[in-house]
Amino acid sequence: MTEKHPDEHLVGQGWGAGYADIKENKLFEQYYQKLKIVPEGEWEQFMEAVREPLPATIRITGYKSHAKQILHYLKEKYFKEIQDLEVDGQKIEAPQPLSWYPDELAWHTNMSGTILRKSPLLEKFHHFLVSETESGNISRQEAVNMIPPLLLKIAPHHKLMTKTGQWYTNWSEVPQNRHTQIRPTMFPPTDPEKLKEMKLERCMRILPHHQNTGGFFVAVLVKKAPMPWNRCHPKLGNKGTEPAAEAEKTPAETADEAGEAAMEDKPKDLEASRESTVKQDGVCGPPPSKKMKLFGFKKNPFVFLSEDDPVFPPIQKFYNLAPNFPKLNVLTRTHDGKKLNLYIVSKELRNVLLNNSERMKVINTGVKVWSRNNDGEQSGCAYRLAQEGIYSLYPYINARIITVSVEDIKVLLTQENPFLSKLGAQSHAQAKQLDIGSIVMRYEPDPENQDAPQCPIELCGWRGKISIRAFVPRNDRFHYLRMLGVEVFQEKRRYDHFEAKAEGQEGGCAPDSMSMETDLKTESTDKSPYSAETK
Repeated sequence: MTEKHPDEHLVGQGWGAGYADIKENKLFEQYYQKLKIVPEGEWEQFMEAVREPLPATIRITGYKSHAKQILHYLKEKYFKEIQDLEVDGQKIEAPQPLSWYPDELAWHTNMSGTILRKSPLLEKFHHFLVSETESGNISRQEAVNMIPPLLLKIAPHHKLMTKTGQWYTNWSEVPQNRHTQIRPTMFPPTDPEKLKEMKLERCMRILPHHQNTGGFFVAVLVKKAPMPWNRCHPKLGNKGTEPAAEAEKTPAETADEAGEAAMEDKPKDLEASRESTVKQDGVCGPPPSKKMKLFGFKKNPFVFLSEDDPVFPPIQKFYNLAPNFPKLNVLTRTHDGKKLNLYIVSKELRNVLLNNSERMKVINTGVKVWSRNNDGEQSGCAYRLAQEGIYSLYPYINARIITVSVEDIKVLLTQENPFLSKLGAQSHAQAKQLDIGSIVMRYEPDPENQDAPQCPIELCGWRGKISIRAFVPRNDRFHYLRMLGVEVFQEKRRYDHFEAKAEGQEGGCAPDSMSMETDLKTESTDKSPYSAETK
């Protein structure tokens, strides 16, 4: 509904240089006035709310302990900085928690996406949102989309499936080739009596000025009987066998017949009109089944490993895996040859994949827990740990673990290949006792030190001959550094150089620090692909 000023009204001041918006549109107003969905006396409130941008809403996700730490950082750092800001004449309101969302893990503010992206005053906050969103710790979505998961109370053992498709406002818009999937009964009836039977007064229409959201029409539908094309019709048999069949009916069959009887009790004119509609529109039974495309994989399909697969013994020995580690839930992309990556799924997902292998094409699944080293024989194990799946794998690992402090984590995440001597005394002593290879670096929270993160942190790394290195992706590095109170600024040129080297080693073992430092001739060991400012 936005119109633009002509050229003489160009705005050339401030960060938002360009055309000024005139949020007036007569056709828009006439359309909604003729719909008569806005109650009398609320029109001005409605238009005022429509002219305002939707509030920016974020939801904190991730592990429970990490979510609490992110919330603490947001409240103490960013929310305090932006609560009194004014950007291009608009006063930025302090973010407020959504009262109905538990544990203050969802917040909203009047900042629009445009202001967030373009205002220099909000640049740090915008970079924080982008980085945490990419690492999966924050979700940026409308508040209304957060409601269904709360009402459904989704649990790990639940199985969900969604379907998406194109929307049509009335039957006349439905193309002929879709008539078997979309039926006239999916649209409101025109008969006043039938419309009254639907009890539309029990529905709710939410307008933008009611709760500062978009407009919605809310209705709760209750399924009373099986759909006609989903019914199980009894098989036809000999007349002499009818009593026996009647006696052996199951409760499910009885319920089906009850549903059919309820349908037959409808007025005859309704049935007649339905039959005429079916004949007229060519609707005849259930939607046609589609043929499964079993081919067309650009990558090898996923396959599960057996418990006696030869890949497990060296891994079991090297990391001292617990006996209850679910080997049957591990999968890869090849039966034969070298397995580059190993993934893990839950027991429920494993059952879904195995029972639908002929009917479902899997593009991606599971969490990566191990990646193959090119020179694994030198370290005693051909597979190094992957940061992506360390929180799923850590409960089963009983070896190759060193305990690190907050200062150790800062060193590991801000320096490429620090010497072992850069670690604290306890961490240094533990690292020296380990052979070359993949390791887990774990931080244990200290309840007495409230300034430090109050959640455990596990990082994947590599113990070299005289150095140590963290194998942590970029956005995860930023995430952990923020949890430690470090404001990170990315220097693009130096980071690109660092990331290019990391990608070149993907799937291979980390080089020793000396070889890495030889390649980085222009940078000393203390320098980093990040410029960090400790608060």
